Amino acid sequence: MTVVVKTIADIPKAIRSSVFLSLIVAIILSLAALNYVYFLDHKRQVQLNQQKLASDISLFKSHLSEKLSIIASSNEFMDYLRSGEVSREENWPQFLFSMRSLKATPVVGFRIEEGRGDVVFQRGRVTDSFVILGVCYLDKSLNGDYGVCRNSWYLYLDPAKVKSELIKLNSKIKSCDSCQPVNVLEGDLLGSFPVMSSGNLPLKIEIPTKTGYVFILSNIFLVLTLVVLTLWNWRRTDFLFDRYISWPIANITRHLKKGSIVEGTPYDVEEITYLIAQIEKWKIRFVEAQGKEKEAEIGRLVNLILHDIRSPLCVLETLFATNKACFDVRSYQLVSQALDSLKNISLSVLDDFKGRGSPTLMAISVVDLESSIKQLVEEKKYQHGLESVSIRFESKLCEVEEYVKINKLAARRVLSNLIDNAVEAFDGQGDKFVVIKLNNENNFINILILDNAKGIAPDDVNKVLKGGFTTKDYGYGMGVSSAVKFARDIGGDLLIESELGVGTKVTLSLPISDNLVVEKDGAKPDLILLDNDKLITETWVVKAKLRGKNILTFSDVCKFLNYLEGGDKNIPIYLDSDLGVDVRGEDLALELSKKGHVNIYLTTGFCRSQFESMSFLSGVIGKSPPF
Repeated sequence: MTVVVKTIADIPKAIRSSVFLSLIVAIILSLAALNYVYFLDHKRQVQLNQQKLASDISLFKSHLSEKLSIIASSNEFMDYLRSGEVSREENWPQFLFSMRSLKATPVVGFRIEEGRGDVVFQRGRVTDSFVILGVCYLDKSLNGDYGVCRNSWYLYLDPAKVKSELIKLNSKIKSCDSCQPVNVLEGDLLGSFPVMSSGNLPLKIEIPTKTGYVFILSNIFLVLTLVVLTLWNWRRTDFLFDRYISWPIANITRHLKKGSIVEGTPYDVEEITYLIAQIEKWKIRFVEAQGKEKEAEIGRLVNLILHDIRSPLCVLETLFATNKACFDVRSYQLVSQALDSLKNISLSVLDDFKGRGSPTLMAISVVDLESSIKQLVEEKKYQHGLESVSIRFESKLCEVEEYVKINKLAARRVLSNLIDNAVEAFDGQGDKFVVIKLNNENNFINILILDNAKGIAPDDVNKVLKGGFTTKDYGYGMGVSSAVKFARDIGGDLLIESELGVGTKVTLSLPISDNLVVEKDGAKPDLILLDNDKLITETWVVKAKLRGKNILTFSDVCKFLNYLEGGDKNIPIYLDSDLGVDVRGEDLALELSKKGHVNIYLTTGFCRSQFESMSFLSGVIGKSPPF
């Protein structure tokens, strides 16, 4: 859920969206952590209960084997086994008496066989649950390892009575239909008796693990607490933002549109109060300056405004920086770029009017108009919103020489004002568009700004060009006249063609630079770098400055080739191996070699051995500057 922040009023929505997402993430992570802890504890309890059940079964078998050992060790039992048929009849009562302790056990039947299979004794009933024990004696003592095992003792057990005996040992043992059956007779020994064979005695029993009701209640309490805190923050955010930011700024905007006096409220923060006071001062100064044509007075007023605006601008920068989490990455980048541009423009204009020279002729540099305009258009889309006006940029790469020598910030300010004028000229509904185009004609770059807004009356066009006249309900009509001065100061011009009800076309003509090389002390570049990685190019530029070298960098192949056309063939050229869009540096190096270039190097992070066969290369280096 991403809220695009287009106005200050959208910030609370973005904050609420962030709070809501934070709640969801917090709940998921908290529940996951609690469930994981519960899972581990539950698993430990289950294992512990299984160990307890195994211990109880072992205890049951121990009690049973103890009784069997007492019986098998008695003289009556041993005399009966060793007697003949007549003697056994005489010993029958004593033998039965020795068996009396088995009446209180789950044993419901038993028989004794001699080694050759003859039945010595049998009593009770036969069941499917049985165990065959070896009766082994060593000097009248039971010994399954070294004794003589002449008899087999069959014990038949009742599963229900076995279960009852286990429950007597541990009342926590319960029957269960879904659990895995436990074979009680499993094992090689039963006390001192070796187990010769056994039948199944599967019992579906378990020691149940308690349901974690405390855990469930903790989960519910946690979720409810997070929801309540989120709702409270939601309402608190709305209240604080509306009272201290949204309402005061809306109050300022409303009074500015009406042209009335801006009055503060008791809840205005210090920066808002200061801004209100400054706005009233600016309005008075502008009214005084409207009747004056001297540029010095306007410059002094701009100087004052730019000084005063830096404090609230700092507040806005801090506000957006501290609420970074409320924006998606693209939106935050655009806002940051816009604030940086505003700060740079203010500083540039401030410097321009300190008397150090003509504003448009200062800080001259070679500017790639296409890249600059693309960035500006993206900011304007963000500022004005695509749903109100469609803003688009049209240009064909490599078909226009986009380079001019201008003050980049001044050019940006001019284009920003012209685009804003086009967007703000619309009224009513319908399909609204603003198109920015680039073309070249007669050594001039033409920047065309077209719209289908309400247009300008023919009599008003010259008034707009001269300045001090506006068709809007607000403003002072200085934007277009500043653009005209900017263009003419560098040998260009600005024209306006408009028709009421149809739209307006503004053409800003700028002279193409004769020399695209960034020179130092009149020298040509010492080397040229082509790399589409901005970080790499910036690193090389910084290193070149430290070493006192002139470097020219390109990220676009077309512009790079246009520059080399007819140039010096001996300038060292450094090409990135991977230039993107299916362009390889080594292929480009081969073409340059065919055209006569002799100092061609490949910069790459790949193994250098794979380029050894390319004789047209002067060398293969890494991504670091070679100087």
